[in-house]
Amino acid sequence: MATGQASATTLAQAAAQALRRGDPRGARELFRQATASGQANAAAWLGLAYACHVLEDHVGADGALERALALEPRNPGALLLRADRLAAAGDHRAASSFYLAVVKSAAPAEHLPADLAAGVRRAEEARRRYAQEHEAGPRARLAARGFDPAP
Repeated sequence: MATGQASATTLAQAAAQALRRGDPRGARELFRQATASGQANAAAWLGLAYACHVLEDHVGADGALERALALEPRNPGALLLRADRLAAAGDHRAASSFYLAVVKSAAPAEHLPADLAAGVRRAEEARRRYAQEHEAGPRARLAARGFDPAP
């Protein structure tokens, strides 16, 4: 392992510990140092995105998510955080697409850490709910205009 990569890994591990301790500010600083090395992996960028998300640093979270997804486009944790952020912003169509990507890209639940398995279940529920809302919307508009949509 190259020295820069070892340093980035060590910093990212310390940052993850800071997150577990409930110190998102300290974690964000350590993840920023790790990612500034140019040797950071997708996990470090995702950690930075999560720390920024917790701190409501929207620009930082979105930028770090872009980098994580550029390195690992099918990373279920990054896809899930992206979906959650889109849902919180009210972009349910885009969120639904990302939730579907989470479900399709994740390994079987028994091979996932408990928190990620729960996130995949939540993604499936959200995707299903958004699909129902999407289908119900046009029907409701037609009914409001006097049309009797087929059941």
